[in-house]
Amino acid sequence: MMGIQSSISRGSLAVALMALLALGAAAAPVAAQEFQMTGNVASATNATPLQYAVVGIPELSQWDLTDEAGAFALDIPAPGTYRLIVLRRGFYLVDAAVYLEPTGAEPIQILAELEEEQPDNPLAPGRIIGTVVDQENGRPVGQAEVRVEPTGQTATTNNRGVFDIENISGGAILVEIERVGYQTRVDTLASFPGVSLTVQFSMAPEAIALDPMVVSVRSQHLESVGFYRRQQQGLGSHWDRAAIEALNPVQLSDVFRRRPVAGVRVGRGEWGEVALTSSRGRGCQLSTWLDEMRMPGFDIDTYPWEAVAAMEVYVGSQVPARFPDSCGILLIWSARN
Repeated sequence: MMGIQSSISRGSLAVALMALLALGAAAAPVAAQEFQMTGNVASATNATPLQYAVVGIPELSQWDLTDEAGAFALDIPAPGTYRLIVLRRGFYLVDAAVYLEPTGAEPIQILAELEEEQPDNPLAPGRIIGTVVDQENGRPVGQAEVRVEPTGQTATTNNRGVFDIENISGGAILVEIERVGYQTRVDTLASFPGVSLTVQFSMAPEAIALDPMVVSVRSQHLESVGFYRRQQQGLGSHWDRAAIEALNPVQLSDVFRRRPVAGVRVGRGEWGEVALTSSRGRGCQLSTWLDEMRMPGFDIDTYPWEAVAAMEVYVGSQVPARFPDSCGILLIWSARN
């Protein structure tokens, strides 16, 4: 059995991965083969098994809660590099890229040892922004009572069916929703430190099968710089990470060639760099901003698309006042942990 030793200082994460669990940068390709990963989660301080820890691989939508012995099991469809997450209330999060491959007929076994959260270095709280709708007609369900356990936090949906609960500690939480005329709904969610979860719940007025819950994780970085707010306003053109990946780009400029913006094309800037230009006039080049810093002469194809969390393009009167440019602007937001 191998161990994951983890500790977090403010703004950093250190993870040591040993034996069969290694970073995938130097791993050789292996033929597709489904296998299982099992293991245990325990306290690094006293080796006590940790029940209700969340263990998962986001890109596979594989998640499990540890039992009273701290045990979990995940199905892995093929060898490869995956993002492994282990979190539990009162302990620091493990979030690491790992290479997984089978070593025989037996499942891979790991031991994840979590460091206890320290009062002088607390994790940022999470947040749940939920919408409750009627399963039959999709209409908002107002005045529904929402309760989060084990914290005991409560909220009531407004006339749009929306509730907002802040300061949620990381780990597995139980969300219970009650409303007169509807069946009580209970769901288990994973709350991540410093992350806002956007969740939609459907409630059944009768004993019928519930529609699946729709959950999306918002980037705290993109939320803080106003990306989601501007996207909801419907101004400009927006690409989040999923939209960029769906276009299968080789270079960043491929995004704009494969999903063109009206009045904007890929061209050359004053110094020959690859840039976006506007049809508003000859030589009208959109200014490029990287994380709120203006980048004169910046060649967008020198920046790897894999390092981009989101992008925005504005021209004409839609350009936000905080990024002034008469031709237009390209905003690039880098991916951050």
